[in-house]
Amino acid sequence: MKIGYPTRKIKNNIADEVLHNYSQSYWESELSERKATAKRYIKVKTVIPLFPVGYTRAPLSLIPELREQLSRPIIELRLEDNRTLRLMGIPVEVAMEIWFITNNKQQKPTKDFRLSVTDLICELVKVKRVIISDIIPELGVYVADVELEESPSSNNEKKVFRMIPSHAILVALKCGAEIYVSEKLLKLEREEEEEKEGLEEDITYW
Repeated sequence: MKIGYPTRKIKNNIADEVLHNYSQSYWESELSERKATAKRYIKVKTVIPLFPVGYTRAPLSLIPELREQLSRPIIELRLEDNRTLRLMGIPVEVAMEIWFITNNKQQKPTKDFRLSVTDLICELVKVKRVIISDIIPELGVYVADVELEESPSSNNEKKVFRMIPSHAILVALKCGAEIYVSEKLLKLEREEEEEKEGLEEDITYW
């Protein structure tokens, strides 16, 4: 009965060593990634949904698409360096869910045990972080990267899914994940605003 014992012990030692090496390499890569993140991304400290209210004597816009966007809620992201980024045209139901979370309101009766899509995502996977990372120029919309936590079976391969930012923000808030904005995106927005200001000056002083 003792013949097989040393073999099991060796196997256990090998398994322990593999897990130790994985854990060490994981935390080393995690630390280096966090340092790189500090340079490339700015952390979001507050998410604020803003809702349209009031009536006007004239339509918001004569362009139907723009009128629809202006009549929808806005999400304001306040960053840790005191800059802000606003996302327009947010679906009302998404903005409402975000409002319930950020204001600690009970969203559904306690007896209702059913899961929403975002609840299910949080049950199925571990969301590491969400990054508002890019823009699609042709559509004029932002893109969010949703990063999932790595597991020993993933061979250190990152799983990243590209989502609509408002939906990704809702997932992050429900799953307790951090939210970031790409410095590159903020730079693009700043350059675009400067161009608009330059055009306004040209028109004013023409």
